Amino acid sequence: TPIKPPVIHGQGGISKKGEGATQASHYYSLTRMETHGTLKVHGRVLEVKGTSWMDHEFGSNQLSENQMGWDWFGLQLDNGTELMLYQIRRKDGSLDPFSSGTIVHTNGSSQHLTLSDFQIKPDGGWQSPKSNGKYPSTWTLVIPNQDMTLTLTPTVPDQELITTRSTGVTYWEGSVIIQGTVQGKPMKGKGYVELTGYSEWMQRQF
Repeated sequence: TPIKPPVIHGQGGISKKGEGATQASHYYSLTRMETHGTLKVHGRVLEVKGTSWMDHEFGSNQLSENQMGWDWFGLQLDNGTELMLYQIRRKDGSLDPFSSGTIVHTNGSSQHLTLSDFQIKPDGGWQSPKSNGKYPSTWTLVIPNQDMTLTLTPTVPDQELITTRSTGVTYWEGSVIIQGTVQGKPMKGKGYVELTGYSEWMQRQF
């Protein structure tokens, strides 16, 4: 059950992913949803509840030839704020200037963020024993105009997905815990991170 209204990412309903006209998508999220139900584990039925995030994105193109992959972050802070951020990495190691994000305030209003509004720095790494892909692991996120500094730590180091029987790509996608400060006050939260283009398999896709 949505707690906040849908948020449309990008500008004018368009979320740009590169300089090409077709490098774009329509992208909206329900960033905070009250969730409850049952989970059956080894024959035992458990009552569960929590908070979910739903994305729906549809577009016309993949990455361009000079783009390697992306780092995507969906974060829910305990103060009722949410963040969606993505960095598109180029093959030369730089970040595409069309990388961007959205901050969703406690009242449901949202604000577009450009790449110049935030910095995401990896503080460690993890190498997959299966694909040999080398992924960043643990990040420091800084948004100066929000006086926000957050540390994101994976709940489990190995959250790699090798989808040879379906989409045929290999990527890291999983949960993180959040600790830091917002406007000088301690802050915690939970989040989800998706990393593509770090394994040899994913690089061949583009």
